[in-house]
Amino acid sequence: MSAFSPFAAAMEGFHVMRRHPKAVVMWTLVWLGALIAIGAVVASQGRAAQPAAGEQDDALAVVARFGPLAALIIPTLLFVWVVVTSATYRAVLEPEDEKWSYLRLGQDEVRLTIVTAVAFVAAPLVVGGVGYLLLVIANPFFEAAPGRAQEIAFVGGAITGLLVLWLMVRLSLIAVETLAENRFHLTAYWPLTRGQFWRLFIAYLVLTVILMGLGFVWSYVGAALIQVTSAVGVPQGADPVRRVVLVLLVALSALYSAIAFVVPTMLICACQAHAFRALYGDNYPKDRKL
Repeated sequence: MSAFSPFAAAMEGFHVMRRHPKAVVMWTLVWLGALIAIGAVVASQGRAAQPAAGEQDDALAVVARFGPLAALIIPTLLFVWVVVTSATYRAVLEPEDEKWSYLRLGQDEVRLTIVTAVAFVAAPLVVGGVGYLLLVIANPFFEAAPGRAQEIAFVGGAITGLLVLWLMVRLSLIAVETLAENRFHLTAYWPLTRGQFWRLFIAYLVLTVILMGLGFVWSYVGAALIQVTSAVGVPQGADPVRRVVLVLLVALSALYSAIAFVVPTMLICACQAHAFRALYGDNYPKDRKL
């Protein structure tokens, strides 16, 4: 097993953009097509994309606003995310095989979809289980020092967070290893990252800082696009020029949203693939076709 540079892993996504710009453009177009299709369906059903006054804008509220369409939107976004994820893994693991911009529809995507779905279900269960276990352990301390309940709860919460973080980092290469192995290799997931926690943690920490910086810029640009689009508007009987401008602004907003989906996904997945390839070392099969 080889070591790897956390900073090189964090920057791998930018190397992918430089080495395979056409592939990145294609991934963006895939996202753009999905967003346009979803937007068209939502518009045809008269569903509001914005929350009503006073409505909480959480995940359940979003699902409620879209109603039955959520059963179509969520799987579609998950599927597109999985396709782009697997393409990014291939671009790092097998960069010479550029056919179809690394996009595939096959068993690998099915396995990654299953892994992703299981992760979404298991994550809150694991967090809840760890929290409950620590609560049971801390209960005697609450009884012995009721005046220190707030401090004890803070320590328990911190320990819970650290344990969950440790588990997430140790298991963070499950998806890329599943694709690289062309199977669910259950006995290999945990041993692969043994002794690599700090390298992976630093890589993800650097990547988080990068994503936060990008998110700051994206939020302001996105807000500007929304303001300009709202200012143009389409009042009753608006002139054709204004309608054309509005259509162009909506298309630009959709493209911007697609980029906002692709870039973070690519940066995270490229980081994971870089780490996996380095940890696998010379044992990684050279003739594997992903």
